[in-house]
This record gives sequence, structure tokens and C-alpha cells, in this order.
Amino acid sequence: MNFELTQISSTEEKNEHNLHRLVSKILQSYLPIATDKKTLLVNDIDEKIVANINGTHLSGVIDSIINMLIINSENNCIWLTAKRFHDVVLIHAKNNKPFDVYLNKREIEKLQDIAQKAGGCISINVHTIGNTTIVFSFVNLAVAA
Repeated sequence: MNFELTQISSTEEKNEHNLHRLVSKILQSYLPIATDKKTLLVNDIDEKIVANINGTHLSGVIDSIINMLIINSENNCIWLTAKRFHDVVLIHAKNNKPFDVYLNKREIEKLQDIAQKAGGCISINVHTIGNTTIVFSFVNLAVAA
């Protein structure tokens, strides 16, 4: 029985997901809301970056980040990028308005829980110039193996 569980989790971990395509699909679902809020959604993730992580968890984290930013935006731009450093992937979601961390504490806690289930972590930076960056970082399993 343990072998089957190990086998299942091992298979899940080896799922490969093109980040650009995955983010495009998620952003597409937010287009009506973004249009109503006059918010531009930009996917600037390199098409060569592949994530080897549970797809359900990855989608959940990205969806939660976009949802949190878009709900708190009006006349805004949400710009997604990603970087890979050896075995770590960083997904950056930036907007051009400040984000009230205290007002959104519950949403942030939920996001952190989802990120931990995915094997990653969340960092939120509210810059003095009024921009906000939310970063999801995780170990890219195929590269680490």
C-alpha cells in the first residue's frame, strides 16, 4: 500500500506544465472581470519555462494570486513573469498599485496554505513607489532530481 502511494505521488511530481500556457489559460478566465475593472493582464512568462509540480496545486496558487490582485484593482496592470534559478522557479505577479496586506490578511493566509501544499512559499512586497509584487517560489522537481 505504501508503494502505491509513493508511486502516485511520484507520478504527480513529474507532471510537466508549460508555465506560459498555464498562466494564459488562467488569465483568459479573468478577462471579463479585468475588462470591467479596466485592468490589463500581461503574461510575460518565457515559453521555455516548464514547471514540474502538481498541476492542481500550481493552478490553485496562480489563480489565487491573480484573483487577489484583480479584486483589489481598478485601472491597473497585472504583469506576470517567471525566472528559473537552477532548481527553483519564481513566479512574479506585479501590479502598479499598492496592496493593503492588512486588509487582505485572510486571503493571504489562504494563499500561503495553498502555496505550502504545492511545496512552495509566497512573498509579498509592497514598494514605496506604490507597486506590489507577489512571488510564488518552488523547487522545480525535474531539475532538482
